[in-house]
Amino acid sequence: MSGYDGTGERDAVAPGWYYDAGTGSQRWWDGQAWTERRQPAADGAASTAPYASQPHGQQPYPQQPYAPARPVLTNHPATAGLVLGIVAMVVNVLTIPSIVGIVLSSAGLRRANQLAAHGYAAVGRAKAGWGLALSVLAFLFSASSKFFLF
Repeated sequence: MSGYDGTGERDAVAPGWYYDAGTGSQRWWDGQAWTERRQPAADGAASTAPYASQPHGQQPYPQQPYAPARPVLTNHPATAGLVLGIVAMVVNVLTIPSIVGIVLSSAGLRRANQLAAHGYAAVGRAKAGWGLALSVLAFLFSASSKFFLF
């Protein structure tokens, strides 16, 4: 759904023809403001158009329930890496939890970087960083203690 994204900015609405309830026609939205370009409305445009008519220069506002929902971005590998990093710090028999934590945290960092490269928030970057740090520390501690014991 179009609306506020938490930063005080409005979501961008793609340029296109939108139904103008005031005239019964379609009006061109250039992505920032309404233009004076108009065309006859297609059959059924009033019932399926996602945006209502707004005064010239204002961003269109969605009519309910037609506006699509925004995707919820998640980074499950980052969360799993953090959990395994914590577990590895407590219980790290055979260093397996720390190795799996390193792999998952690395995957979480890669996903956060991919999201950032595509213009989204880097979801899970801090979790993955902490998971990687804890997993590496647990691995080093476990490996060194095994080295000194045997």
